Amino acid sequence: MRTPTKDIQMHGQTIPAGKLVLSMIGSGNRDPKQFRDPNRFDITRNPNPHIASDMDSRMPGRSLSRMEARIALTDCSIA
Repeated sequence: MRTPTKDIQMHGQTIPAGKLVLSMIGSGNRDPKQFRDPNRFDITRNPNPHIASDMDSRMPGRSLSRMEARIALTDCSIA
């Protein structure tokens, strides 16, 4: 959650200073203004302006995501 230090105008709405804000990335990826049929899973969607984590070095979860992928994709058989 974040708290703006001053009033912010976004898309015709005001977020008042001091008001807690929670960013919902998952809902952003289902924005009907950005995606035709936004609730349908389509790996061939093009263009696909999603806001999920990627390999961008600015993404704070990049290292964690890569570590989790390595663990998940490694054969972890129990002997």
